[in-house]
This record gives sequence, structure tokens and C-alpha cells, in this order.
Amino acid sequence: IPVVNKKTEFTLIEMLGFITNDQNYTSDSTRKTHISAMNRIFNIVDSLKQLNKNYKSFVNTLENDKGYSVNTIKSTVSSLLAILDRYKIEVINSKNMNNLVNLYNKYILMSNDEQFVKNENISVPSWSNYLIKAERFFGKASKQYLIASLYHVLSVRDDFANLLFVRMEQVDNDSTKNYLAVDEKDQYYIVLNEYKTANSYKQVEFKLPLKVKRLIKTWLANNGILFNQSVFKE
Repeated sequence: IPVVNKKTEFTLIEMLGFITNDQNYTSDSTRKTHISAMNRIFNIVDSLKQLNKNYKSFVNTLENDKGYSVNTIKSTVSSLLAILDRYKIEVINSKNMNNLVNLYNKYILMSNDEQFVKNENISVPSWSNYLIKAERFFGKASKQYLIASLYHVLSVRDDFANLLFVRMEQVDNDSTKNYLAVDEKDQYYIVLNEYKTANSYKQVEFKLPLKVKRLIKTWLANNGILFNQSVFKE
């Protein structure tokens, strides 16, 4: 972990030292995003002190790099602001800090505009049509149809991938994993403990409706899934 004093330049090595040794990151994906941002920034400048000194040149190079999308630039500036605040780094003067915030807001608007245009030009099927086609193409007992049905009733990210099949009483004893749990009344639940915003929303428990419960039971039987095994083996 870098020792900070008046002579600290805040180079790439020093910044990576802060990030990689930080035990308080709640998400590895956030840590990776910050590391990627630092690598992009230090392709332009040698240190944060140099960035402050040559702020206009830094922004000009960042914005005119044809290899960077709007979202990449937004993420880079966002990560820089987050890191400066996280480690209380005060080498960027107030004028340049205000400019960085304005730059970030500018790219939020640009990103939103881009997404609006994309959405206007993308044809997305309704859930009912998608499920009909998935059933017709893959079959009602297929993994594809089951996963589509799960997402239809419970909108999460990729948190179905690591479900363990357990009895409901096991969930009370271990709240560190994601589960497909069945209780003594043969009701099935999705219980999520590990997901991106878990620190804010804590445990999510969702009772599966009858139609999806039947699909789950068929899947478990057809694939020989036993208690304490993964619902989806790969």
C-alpha cells in the first residue's frame, strides 16, 4: 500500500496499490472497472499530479481517442471521481474537479441519448412470444425454456447460474449463497444472497408460481439433481 506524503505523484503503480490492497470493495467487478479506468488514464498521463497540471490536454486526448466509446469515457471519468473520493486524494484542484464532474454529467447525457436511439431501432419480442418460441424450438423440458420462465417471473442478472438445490431449513443456517429451496409444504423458492446490490437490498426470497414450480420439478427429476447439488450443472 503506497505511503502518501507531499512528494507522492500518484502514479499507476501507486494507484493500483491502493485498489488491489483495498479489502473494502463490495464487488470484484467494481474493482476491475476501477483498474481498467486507471490503465486508460495512465496511457495518457504519468501521474495524477500531471493530469491536474495538464488537465485540458488530458481531456482532449481522452475524448478524441477513436477507440473509446461514450460509455467507456463515462466509466473512466466516473471511476476517477470515485477513486479520488475513496482514498481522499486531493491533488486535483477545485476548478479541475468541477470540470471532471461536468465532464461526467456530459457523458451521462450522451450515453442516455445513444441508448435512446438504440432502443428506437431494436425490435424486442414480448415475453409471451419469446416463451412460445422457446418452448416450440427447445421443448418444454429444456433448460432454455426453464431459464426463460424463471426470468419471466423474477428479473435478476445472471444469479440463476449458481443456484444450489436445498431444503428450506438449510437457508436459515447459511445465508452466503443462492438457492432453489423447497419447504415442507412442497413450495419452491428462489433465495438470493449473492448479487450485485445485496448490500442494499439484503436477502431476496421469491416463491415460484405453480407453472414454474412444475417446470423446476421436471428439470430436477430428468437431470437427477439431488439436494446440495447445483440446479444447473454448467
